[in-house]
Amino acid sequence: MTGESLTPLATPLNHPLHQEFILSWTHYVRLLPLEEKAKRNFYEEEARRAGWSVRQLNRQINSMLYERVALSKKKGELLKQAEGSGNHITAEEAIKDPYVLEFLGLPELI
Repeated sequence: MTGESLTPLATPLNHPLHQEFILSWTHYVRLLPLEEKAKRNFYEEEARRAGWSVRQLNRQINSMLYERVALSKKKGELLKQAEGSGNHITAEEAIKDPYVLEFLGLPELI
């Protein structure tokens, strides 16, 4: 075995073709209640392709993206719009859990 280089086995995580966003367990918990298999597969694929957070996935499910795409004549434009809708993060979304630091005795800045 001298002179031979060992390469790691190709697994889904270190495979060069694996460039998609990996969904978290919370994504799947949100997808499981969807009874229609085609709808669940649609949201799973779009979340993976567009890199949606769980909040974005919730927003798309609640806004009935699957149904809107099915009825739309311009599916590509609607999907592109849905993909870009999560790029505008508000301050409330960025800070999910505010911290209460009143024990520090700092003055309020209101």
